[in-house]
Amino acid sequence: MSRYFLIILVALAMATFGCRGSDDRPKNLPALFSIVVTVHQEGTPVAGAFVRLVPTDASMPWSCGATTDTSGRAVIKTIGKFTGAPEGDYKVAISKLEMPAVAGSNMSNLNAPATPGQSDSFDLVDPKYSNPSTTTLETRVGKDNPKVEFNVGPAVRTKREGPH
Repeated sequence: MSRYFLIILVALAMATFGCRGSDDRPKNLPALFSIVVTVHQEGTPVAGAFVRLVPTDASMPWSCGATTDTSGRAVIKTIGKFTGAPEGDYKVAISKLEMPAVAGSNMSNLNAPATPGQSDSFDLVDPKYSNPSTTTLETRVGKDNPKVEFNVGPAVRTKREGPH
């Protein structure tokens, strides 16, 4: 009897852990190609910038992007978890925001009115680069282009207008 119990236990463990796809990839996700984007601003790496690859082919539904590390490098992932991006041509949108400080950690005065100027957000990269329709940055993803670098011009601190 214990032999059958052990066989059933092993079978259940394999069904639960061993028989799933190793990375739960969607069945229609195309082959991904590694791409690392490096962002500089006047020769200095930009840490904490968000890099999005926006396909020029509107039928490509996959979201690709990453945040730059302290060396200005972003290892692009598709749908936030699969390293790489599908082959194709992309507009590159890069943004970095300075957000207002969050309410005090003790949360004691959440009903206090906001102090003018303290609720503003600022773009720290020229806003033209954050919008896929205005960015001048482009790249091709494929086996021959694993690394690209972009310079986003001089440092800026532009007040963000509209919804934050």
